[in-house]
Amino acid sequence: MTLALKMHATQDAKIQAAKEDIAKL
Repeated sequence: MTLALKMHATQDAKIQAAKEDIAKL
């Protein structure tokens, strides 16, 4: 459970980073 939540949080962080990169462009 904890591992799944951690993976999900990492995925959300990647998505957020991607959105910020797109915003920079």
